[in-house]
Amino acid sequence: MRWRLARTVSTVLPLVLGLAGAAVLVYYWDPTRAVIKSLTTKDVYRYHQIDPRLRETDPRTLIRPPDRDTLAAKRTA
Repeated sequence: MRWRLARTVSTVLPLVLGLAGAAVLVYYWDPTRAVIKSLTTKDVYRYHQIDPRLRETDPRTLIRPPDRDTLAAKRTA
């Protein structure tokens, strides 16, 4: 009876631990984690698309050096 229980435990335990390890690996692996998070989010622009409102902003108008001397110093640095 003890040998039968020990044999069952030694057969089932590695299988359960292997499945649990595979599940943890898949859940915490970055590519699958991103897919899981994108499926559970309520905001469609969070992971896959850019919000159309952000395309209205021209970043070149937001980035300005104070003067030409500062710009030249930044470029050489």
